[in-house]
Amino acid sequence: MGYVVYIDIYFLLNICIDYLLLRVFGILLKKKKCRCRQIFASFLGGIGAVLKVFKIPIPSILIILLMIIIAFGRMKKTQIIKMTVYFYILNIMVGGCIFFLQEQGIVMKHIWQLVVFVFVLTLCLEKGADSFLVQTRILKNLYSIDLKLGELKVTGIALLDTGNCLYDPFFHRPVMIGEYREMEKMYEMVEEEKIIWIPYHSLGKEHGLIPAIKVDELIIHQDKETILRENVLVAVARETLSVKGKYQFILHGDHMKA
Repeated sequence: MGYVVYIDIYFLLNICIDYLLLRVFGILLKKKKCRCRQIFASFLGGIGAVLKVFKIPIPSILIILLMIIIAFGRMKKTQIIKMTVYFYILNIMVGGCIFFLQEQGIVMKHIWQLVVFVFVLTLCLEKGADSFLVQTRILKNLYSIDLKLGELKVTGIALLDTGNCLYDPFFHRPVMIGEYREMEKMYEMVEEEKIIWIPYHSLGKEHGLIPAIKVDELIIHQDKETILRENVLVAVARETLSVKGKYQFILHGDHMKA
């Protein structure tokens, strides 16, 4: 049984698939987005696919190597080799899926629908991959904590945020952040003159002051061990720290250091 290959359709199909793979591949590997470079690399992939049809002996691995370099720029040699191998394996898997669709008479009859489909799928996968990476990072950095002030104890979930750069302006002590609804009882226990006002910067607000209180102990539960910190400053935030309620506190990076 013979096959009729439409070179223009085959070329465009491979460009679409390569672009989709490069976009998602870059997101999952946390590489900077550069659509122009990835489109150019996709064209190279399309050219390589057409050359195969004409049985021009150019190794596929070489084409993919050039695509990776073009799409993602300068990297270490070991990283380039690793990404090339991964992308090569991914291409083989996707190629099998495309061959199946060809056998079913789906791909070659609906090329423009496929182009639109690939474009929409790319956007969905980009958003999904970004969300997956964010959620993975958040879950990896969540800790169960206890705060103690006198006889009062507050338990909650804290996110370790290395971007938290709050320090006491007087003694340069690290400051963690807690939601007011969790800290209300402790906050009301502290005399007004003992509240420390911490200057801060945030998106949407150039500068401001946030009240902080000193608690006796901070206990961080980390796997099978605990970290104990004494006389810790906790800034009390009126707004919700996690939209989905996954955590109520934000830890300072210094609290995790030995």
